[in-house]
Amino acid sequence: MREIIIAGTVCWDRLCRVPSMPVPGVYVEIDEVLERPGGEAINTAIALKTWGIAPAVYGNPIGMGIYAEKLRKSIETAGLRRMILPGGTMTTPLCDIYVTPDGDRTMFGVGFRELPELTKNLNVNFQRGGWFTCDMNFGDSARDLYQRAVKAGMRVYAMDIVGEALLIGAGTIYQTSTDNAGERDNRTVNLAWVKETAERIGGLAILTDSSRGLFVALGESAAHLPAFPCPNLVDTTGAGDVFRAGMLWGLSHEHSLGQCLAFAAAAGALKCMHLGANSKLPVVEAIEAHINAHPQIASFYLPWTQSV
Repeated sequence: MREIIIAGTVCWDRLCRVPSMPVPGVYVEIDEVLERPGGEAINTAIALKTWGIAPAVYGNPIGMGIYAEKLRKSIETAGLRRMILPGGTMTTPLCDIYVTPDGDRTMFGVGFRELPELTKNLNVNFQRGGWFTCDMNFGDSARDLYQRAVKAGMRVYAMDIVGEALLIGAGTIYQTSTDNAGERDNRTVNLAWVKETAERIGGLAILTDSSRGLFVALGESAAHLPAFPCPNLVDTTGAGDVFRAGMLWGLSHEHSLGQCLAFAAAAGALKCMHLGANSKLPVVEAIEAHINAHPQIASFYLPWTQSV
């Protein structure tokens, strides 16, 4: 099984489920509050750990104080292999997330602006032949890490990079959402975007569009794949991170591209049944059962028999 290295954001999430987002000056009662470790790196790592893979996690400094202590304890409880910079005295990254009944979320953050500077020259033990991924809260530090990973012979799963930084090596997998590229609910624009991106990076391009499914392109092939349903939509926070974890899980098991995409899409859909990005993640058996329960949807994925 290939080594998986995840570099990226480690923060503390405070999730609030609300009946609606208030207009300025209006009070809204919070229905439910949940506090969890969060950040793209942690969300992806906890999902992989749930499915039997222990990735190496390289994160940002988490500062000092009550939230830093909560983070340390939670990460230790999760059993993650965490290679993180010293705590320091900076503000612990904190994300306040407000979730409305449609599952959409609005986020407010503290301590993220400093992450590119705090993660300069991160000492990552790259493993030739393994998979490396990083989120873009690290800014230029993330771009540097991707370049170093490619030089070290790692395969790259890039997420949410924009512009010329996509050119980071043939065989790259690149994932982002219509929050960052393409256009929500626009099939023509999104297909064109993944085709152009796949050609530019010489690899696989994935553009997720929430419950509207996803767009993929590799070589001459491009398609829109329908979403697997979420039986009870509660919160979409972290769905993209869980999708990334699903892809990496499948790739590590050397599954076909179609199998990887189906597993990732089904995992992301089931994640949305619960509040929080990583609070109650589906197990492998539940994900596979969800795929098997929707053969018509799965039939769009499984023809992708090639690998990347």
